[in-house]
Amino acid sequence: MRKVTYRYVRTNRVRNRNHNQRGQHGVSHGDQAPQPPMLLIKSPVHTARLGIWLRLYPRARFIFIHRHPLEVFQSAANMADTYYWYTYLQRPTDQVTNDFIMDQYDIMYKSYMSERERVPAGRLVEVGFSELESDPLGVLRRIYHQFGWDEQYDMLTSRFRSYVVSLADFKKNHFNSLSPDVEAVIRERWAESSKALGYT
Repeated sequence: MRKVTYRYVRTNRVRNRNHNQRGQHGVSHGDQAPQPPMLLIKSPVHTARLGIWLRLYPRARFIFIHRHPLEVFQSAANMADTYYWYTYLQRPTDQVTNDFIMDQYDIMYKSYMSERERVPAGRLVEVGFSELESDPLGVLRRIYHQFGWDEQYDMLTSRFRSYVVSLADFKKNHFNSLSPDVEAVIRERWAESSKALGYT
């Protein structure tokens, strides 16, 4: 798989423009100039930047993958315990870390909910993580259909199937159980998002 960088896209855009200019001077180059590849950017923190992405890329499409808030907290706590130590200048308490995780989630969720109505129709798909796990091909088909890419999906189906098969031995992270007190706080703090996203 090729790693697509901004420099790569910009270089190809310049080549396409030059290609088009040559065509305007009588050089045939087919019915349509090749288009630069799309960028696929995955980062949870961009959930809070929907408005910025829309301003920068008005034609962008968005896939919002959500999961049960308790699982979100467990995953974030695992990341904090595994990776955050490389960035700490001081050792935080568990309470400080927990508060940071919950505050960050609040900011991202509220920002997303306040901006999602601005996304043009057909350019946003919301997917449950459990649905993606249980039926990846079905979810991909729905995403491609929503974006008007049915023909591309049909062309890529065999590749998707092969990739799904390659994940058969993939082992998910195992998270620590939440204490009753922590779970109660999460359910209270994130009650709004749990209800909006259909979790109990």
